[in-house]
Amino acid sequence: MKSIFFELIHKAKALQLLPSCKNDPANCKLENIFGDPDSLVNNATNIALGLAGGIAVIFILIGAFYYFTAYGNEEKATKGKTTVMWALIGVALIVLSKLIVSIMINLIQ
Repeated sequence: MKSIFFELIHKAKALQLLPSCKNDPANCKLENIFGDPDSLVNNATNIALGLAGGIAVIFILIGAFYYFTAYGNEEKATKGKTTVMWALIGVALIVLSKLIVSIMINLIQ
């Protein structure tokens, strides 16, 4: 299992996805691979929030599509409005969660 882990690390390094481990598996410690914990948390939250933001944008577009194609159908228009509303609430939560994570990281340092 350990050799598979180091093989994946070296293949990722070959693709320039990870920093150099100086071709020595014993030197491939987690802090050498992922960096310090602050940057790891920051990078992980940026990726997660970026994905969540992308999903929120998709739901805004879906809600807008429902609303604009309602053509007098009140049920479909309401469905579109609520979809956009909840997607915008999701965007607000995404922004707030990034703010909370940034404050927590600054308090820990």
